[in-house]
Amino acid sequence: MDGVIYTIVAIVLFIVVLGGIVLVHELGHYLTAKALGVRVLEFGIGFPPRARVLRSKGETLWTLNWLPIGGFVRLEGEDGDAADDPRSFAAKPLRVRLVILVAGVAMNIALAFVLFFLIALLATPVFGVRIGQIEPESPAQAAGLSVGDEIFSVAGERFDLFGGRSVQQALRGHAGQTVEIGVRAAASAMPMARRPLPARHSDPRPTRARRAAPWASGSSSRRTSTWATTSGRPRASPVASWVAGAA
Repeated sequence: MDGVIYTIVAIVLFIVVLGGIVLVHELGHYLTAKALGVRVLEFGIGFPPRARVLRSKGETLWTLNWLPIGGFVRLEGEDGDAADDPRSFAAKPLRVRLVILVAGVAMNIALAFVLFFLIALLATPVFGVRIGQIEPESPAQAAGLSVGDEIFSVAGERFDLFGGRSVQQALRGHAGQTVEIGVRAAASAMPMARRPLPARHSDPRPTRARRAAPWASGSSSRRTSTWATTSGRPRASPVASWVAGAA
């Protein structure tokens, strides 16, 4: 039953995504043709056979068709006929016809830019660091952290995909200081209460952590980094390597 539901959802998403991309593409042809004085005979949503006429007023016929896989625009003279009509596609100069043809691709590029801009503005993925190992007498052990816990904020700072800093860089910036970190427990999807990560002036062995996206705890590759504080003055010793396998 789950397989059937998955298949239906996949088909619906395929139709919606493909149909949306094609409709935006055809909208580019339509708007450019109208702006450059070419008569648009029909704007079809989906492909024939025709299901119904949505709007028949004016020179453009708006139709709804049975095959929901995009749409089409039918221009006057697009097949080379009606070359004597000044509003025919065939009667326009080459540069005008090229602009109309390229407008569809330009609209798709503009759509991609708008979508990525909205993702970056409203739904930027937030990254955390998943702890892979805790050394004895380390600041992480003193703070009560456990293997598998995820650090998602440092001193109130969160870290998104398009941000300039990582969790490791923020921790290195507070080396030798007591800093408040936000932790998501390994066995829970809900954030735990924030807790202080104490400073150390002895020379504890480092704590290792693995970078992972909070929505993909089963990611097959994570970045490993190491930080430490030393007696009297902070020291950061990063390790940049990619570790394959689960945490």
